Amino acid sequence: MKYFSLLQKIFLLSVIILVLIIALFCTQKNAKAQSQTGNGITLVTTVDKTKANSGSVLTFTINYTIGANDVKNVKIEDSIPEGVFYINGSATLNGNVLTDSDDLDNYNFIQNKATWILENQTANGKGKVSFQAKVPVNLFTYGVAGQGGDDTFVIQSALNDAVSKGLVLYIPPSASPYMVKPITIPANSNLLLGSGTVIQAANDYGKADRVISIRDTQNVTIMGYGAKIQMPKAEYLVGTGRHGVGIYGSNNINIYGLASNSAGGDGFYIGETSKQNYSGNINLIDCLADNNLRQGLSVISVKNLLVKRCHFTNTNGAAPQSGIDMEPNYAHDQLTNINIEDSFTSNNLGLGVIVSTHALDETSIPVSIKVIRHTDTYSGLTSYEGYSGNGVGGTIEFNDCKSFNAGYHGAFASVWRVTGPMLIFNNLIIDNPNQTSKTIDHAAVYVANSTSTGAAALGNVTFINTKITGSPDKLWNYFSIRDLSNSGISNLKYVPGTSSGAKNHPYGLLNGVNVTSVDL
Repeated sequence: MKYFSLLQKIFLLSVIILVLIIALFCTQKNAKAQSQTGNGITLVTTVDKTKANSGSVLTFTINYTIGANDVKNVKIEDSIPEGVFYINGSATLNGNVLTDSDDLDNYNFIQNKATWILENQTANGKGKVSFQAKVPVNLFTYGVAGQGGDDTFVIQSALNDAVSKGLVLYIPPSASPYMVKPITIPANSNLLLGSGTVIQAANDYGKADRVISIRDTQNVTIMGYGAKIQMPKAEYLVGTGRHGVGIYGSNNINIYGLASNSAGGDGFYIGETSKQNYSGNINLIDCLADNNLRQGLSVISVKNLLVKRCHFTNTNGAAPQSGIDMEPNYAHDQLTNINIEDSFTSNNLGLGVIVSTHALDETSIPVSIKVIRHTDTYSGLTSYEGYSGNGVGGTIEFNDCKSFNAGYHGAFASVWRVTGPMLIFNNLIIDNPNQTSKTIDHAAVYVANSTSTGAAALGNVTFINTKITGSPDKLWNYFSIRDLSNSGISNLKYVPGTSSGAKNHPYGLLNGVNVTSVDL
C-alpha cells in the first residue's frame, strides 16, 4: 500500500506539472520585437490549445501589427516555453514553412529562441509567425528520481517507454543531480532536458563507459538548453575513454544546447562501430564542453557533420587536451562534409582545432572540412593545426577564423606533404601569438614537412590575406616555412594581409631567408 501511495503521489505531481505548463502556454508573453527605427509594433501571442496531454502538438502564433510609421530591420524573437519540445521545421511566416538550418529564408532557431527576420515593414502592415511544440511525458511519471539515489533504472525505463509510445521524455530539474550509470539512448528518441537539469555519472565507471551512449541507432534529438552532463573528473584521471556523450555508428542525431563537462575523456565523441564505420548526419548546435580530460570534441569518422555556435573550453588532464580534434583511427574512417561554424575554443591546454589525417591514405575517402568564423583564445599550444597530410586527397579550409593569445603558433601545418589534402587559410587573423616564447623561429605561422630523408615534398598549403599583430619580444617573424627533408616545395602560397609588431617586420622566413610572401 505504501508503494501504491507513492505512485499516486508521483502521478499527481506529474499532473500538477502539466497543468502549470498549460498555464504558462495560456499566459505566455515572452515574444518581443526589435527594430532599428521606431518601435510601433504590436504583438499578440496565442496558443491553439488550453488543455493538452502528453503527445499533444501545440501551435504558438504571434500576430504582429505595424504602427503608423515604417520600420526597418524588424526581428521577432520568441523563447520556447520551459517544458515543451520545439519541433524542427515547424516555423512559418504568413503561412509559409521556413527552415531552421540557415538564414536564407529569414528564420533561425538560436539559443532556444525562434527568431524571424522581417527586414523592412511598411506602416499599418500586418502578419503572423508561428512554431509548434510537443507536450512531453514527465520523468516523474515513471518513478522517484533526482533525490540522490541511483536513477539509472528510472531514466532508462522512461526513455524506452516514451519511444515505444512515440512520446517526448522530459527530465526536469531536480533537488539533486540525477546519478546514473551509463545510459543508452534508443532509436527515435526525443529527449527534453529542463534548464538546470544535471545528469551526473555515478562512481565506478569502466574505462570505456560513457554517460550518454548513442550507438548503432538513428533519429535522436536531444534538447538540452541550460542542462548539463557531468562526471566526477577527479576520480577518472586514468584512461581517456570515459566520455560525456558518445555517438557511434549512428545517423540523424541532433543535440541542441547541451553541456557535457568534466568527463574523464571527451565532452563529445563521434565515431564508428563494427556495423557502420562512420556516423552520419550529426548536428551539434549551441552545445558546450568544459573542463574535460582529453578533448572537448573528438571526431573520428563522420559523414555530414554540423557544429554550430558551440563552445569547447578548459580541456586539461590528458593529451592532446584540445578543443576540437578531428582525427581518424583507420584508413577506412572518413571526415566528409564537416562544417564547423561560428564556434569557439578557449583556454585549452593543447590546441584549439586540429585536423590530423595521419591514419588516412590514398585508399581513403577524400576529406572535406570547413571551419568558418571560428574564434580561438588562449590555447596552450597552437590555435589551428593541420597534421600529417599522408596520401589522402580533399580539402581542409579555415575561413575567416581568429586566433588570440596562443601559447605557440596561430596556425601550424605540421609534417605536411604535397601528397596530402589542400590546407587553406583564408582571412586568418592572429593576435599576440607565441605567449610561451617557445615557437620555432618565433613565428605566428609555421609550415614544415617531415625531417625524414626522402619524405614527400612540402606543399598543398595556402594562406591568403593573413593579418598578424603582436609584440617584438614574442613575435619575431610573421611566418616560417621550412623544407626539413630537403625534398622540395610545391604548391605552397603565403599572401600576407596587413601585419604589424614583428621584430623582423615586414618579413617571414623561407628556409631561413627573409621574404614577404611565397608562391611556389
